Amino acid sequence: MFCSKCGAEIDDDALICPKCGCGTANYTATNTAKETSTSLEAQKNTLKTLGTLSIVFSLLIPIVGLVFAIVLLVKLAGVTSINEEERKAYQKKAYISIAIFVVVQVVWVLSLGFALWW
Repeated sequence: MFCSKCGAEIDDDALICPKCGCGTANYTATNTAKETSTSLEAQKNTLKTLGTLSIVFSLLIPIVGLVFAIVLLVKLAGVTSINEEERKAYQKKAYISIAIFVVVQVVWVLSLGFALWW
């Protein structure tokens, strides 16, 4: 194999040219695979965090939990690199958060109504 920048002959397995330091096709392929893997893990971590926060905040501060659930669903719509099983698990967390929000709001409205009625 030859360097695309300086034309020096280099080993077929080389990541960089020993003469000029330019990255080879092997270097580009290796870095692209690492970046893709890191990006996928970052997306999964973000979705996992949003799912957990949406459920926790739905119990503590319902409106914040609802916002996290909506953000989770929006981000999930833009992610195409996760499998269907993971997607359904994240959707389930968002829907649970929304259900908790609705129940808490109904209980709050009913308790407020009873307080005003008495």
